[in-house]
Amino acid sequence: MLSPRTRHSFKSWEPISDRLLTARLTHRHGHLTILVPYAPTEDASDADKDAFYDLLEGAIRNVPPHDRLVVAGDLNAVTGAYHSDLEEGIGPFGSGTSNGNYTGLLTICALIAPSVVDY
Repeated sequence: MLSPRTRHSFKSWEPISDRLLTARLTHRHGHLTILVPYAPTEDASDADKDAFYDLLEGAIRNVPPHDRLVVAGDLNAVTGAYHSDLEEGIGPFGSGTSNGNYTGLLTICALIAPSVVDY
């Protein structure tokens, strides 16, 4: 499913759980790690959500420091229309009323870019 050019760049992938996958590619400046998360919905138990975010945090911490990191998936988080605590990270975008997964999103944002999130 990868183009020939991308296929040659592809180095590894690992399904960490049924909700989290990591892939690593090379590029002309080094490596790119892609994390693909699918967070439990708001209806899931707190224990399931906590376990997922612990796995995601561990995966982020295991990314080599020189790699570029992309987190591309569904964190099932609603930021709400007003979220001044993420203004630098996501801009003036958002909708609805924030849900419980919003805290997990903040934690991940702070882990990835601590200078962007201050809560």
